[in-house]
Amino acid sequence: MAYTTLRSLALTVQEDRPGEFHWVVLERLDDEAEFEVLIGAEEKCRTYGEALSNGTAMLNALADGNMKIGPRTHLEDLPLFVETARPGLYDLVDD
Repeated sequence: MAYTTLRSLALTVQEDRPGEFHWVVLERLDDEAEFEVLIGAEEKCRTYGEALSNGTAMLNALADGNMKIGPRTHLEDLPLFVETARPGLYDLVDD
């Protein structure tokens, strides 16, 4: 698979109400741009740690499971994600 540059991603956990956490992955397309929401949890988590773990799983999926090189911009189509049985957690769909 051909790669270009490392994607500029950031993971944050937000708390909308006490005890309701969700993760958000942000992406910056170039050094001059602001970070924008790439994908976020649709369901709330009960703890910060659960939201952080789910968001980290998304970053791993964005890296195609290869944490040695991290998430890269593909020359082909962008990856497709589907929600798992666990709310807010997504899996990468292989073609």
